[in-house]
Amino acid sequence: MYQVFRSSDNPRRSEILRALEEHGSTDCLDDLEAIQYEFEPQLQTAERAQDIDTTEERIGVEPQRGLDTVLQAVTHLADIAFGEKVRAALQRIRERGQPRVSDWAMPVAPKETFALAKSYIERAEQHVAGQDYGASLNYCRKALEAALKSLIKTQQLNVKKDTPVDKLELPPLIAAINSQLDLPKDIRMAIESVQRDSTYGSHDQGVVPTEILTAAIAQATIDKYRQIEGHLANVIARRG
Repeated sequence: MYQVFRSSDNPRRSEILRALEEHGSTDCLDDLEAIQYEFEPQLQTAERAQDIDTTEERIGVEPQRGLDTVLQAVTHLADIAFGEKVRAALQRIRERGQPRVSDWAMPVAPKETFALAKSYIERAEQHVAGQDYGASLNYCRKALEAALKSLIKTQQLNVKKDTPVDKLELPPLIAAINSQLDLPKDIRMAIESVQRDSTYGSHDQGVVPTEILTAAIAQATIDKYRQIEGHLANVIARRG
């Protein structure tokens, strides 16, 4: 998939994506999320071009369209369609890996509250050992997201989004706990730091990753996450 996802005219990318959506396990989520991040600039270019074409049609402008222009428009439409399919595939695979609805209704035992987050942070540590610091930071972000989701669900906090908690990304989760919990300044700063530093593992920063990512940065982000998790566990214990 990595070899073809940028090729707008390669039918294999849609075929592979369709197979993953239908049969892929949650093990492929990391790769698909990485593809979604890396494809985002190409998708935004296609969407902007499509918006311009739509605006010109709406105001009655009829530009001269040569063969190259037509092919470019088709390419943009193909990229937009692929971007939508990636989002749909991610959602379907995530849902495939979620427990049954009846399982969510069961009380979460304190020791299991951060089980998913702990599994992510363990993988982050494994990637540090393997010197893949970008992947480590990506898992730190996943761990923080999972921990905040667990806290919000167990403490029944309100989230100002129509989207289910399990489908939310980091910013609205952080906003929810900051608005409803009196977190110490050091914990708020640690959360902001994990959010900021983990971005290096998820987005193109315009430089070679090895120039900015080191074992020290990855390990410091893991340590900050553990500080956050420890405090959140105390919050749950106090609130009951």
